[in-house]
Amino acid sequence: MRALTLAALLFPFLHTALIGAEKDRMSEAAALRARVESTREESEIKAEVRKADQKELVRPAPKGFKPEDVRRKVRVTLVPRETTIKVGESFWYRLELQNVGKESIEYHESPSFLKDGLRWDMLKWGFEVILPDGSREKMILGRYYEERNLDHRPRRPIDVPDSKNLTETEARTWARRDSLRRNAQRDFHVTLRPGESIITKPWRWVYDEEYLERFRRNEPILWPVPEGTFRELRTVFRFKTPGKYKVVGILRDPPPSPPDEEFLLKMERRGFSRNSILGDHDRYVSRALGHVESNWVTLEVKP
Repeated sequence: MRALTLAALLFPFLHTALIGAEKDRMSEAAALRARVESTREESEIKAEVRKADQKELVRPAPKGFKPEDVRRKVRVTLVPRETTIKVGESFWYRLELQNVGKESIEYHESPSFLKDGLRWDMLKWGFEVILPDGSREKMILGRYYEERNLDHRPRRPIDVPDSKNLTETEARTWARRDSLRRNAQRDFHVTLRPGESIITKPWRWVYDEEYLERFRRNEPILWPVPEGTFRELRTVFRFKTPGKYKVVGILRDPPPSPPDEEFLLKMERRGFSRNSILGDHDRYVSRALGHVESNWVTLEVKP
């Protein structure tokens, strides 16, 4: 009788605990499904962006192209819009990155300088200049004092299509997908088959005055893309004096340094295999494109 009474007393608590555990399992399952769905959705959006970038910025191999007798190699070509400018003007250019080796190359930037001249992927791309006196300087990308003010420029609210007819769930779904797409568009990931080339996307700096005027007129595009295939090189360096200059574009994609013994032991203590770590390093080394300089462009600067 005593055991029966005790069981009867404990049943409500056990029942509640079982229900709670079941709810937790259902909640975890729902969270897992949401993560899987989000990952699938993100992968789909990245694939869409990658396909669009491949179509827009990758050019086919020229007729009669023959790869060099090497597994992986790229060539960088710097094409000027003009070779004569005035003091204080910007240099306009186009970069072309061609796969001249025998194997296809997976090329990746995050965020992408080739797509947006205001961004650069850990200084993967750089420019240097030889001055009229023969000295050589780095042309550091961007102008910090200008770019720091970008956050103060007004922005329009994001226009959600047919927002009045969307349910709350549909609106959240649209916002999530829009955020994923914007993030994907910052990066650049394409496949370069032998002979194919990437070309830089046209771009120019938009001053505050122009931006604010376009905002005031409620124009749909606040940061217009210039016509043609050239872009402005926005750097700290300025062409201040007349004379002949030489400019070169540089791709810096060196192989990573090998892991040292301390790092290997640390990762082994965390359960990672030494062979897997060294194997990953070898794969990264095999993908590196190295230090590649373009042709030099002679630029005459006039008063």
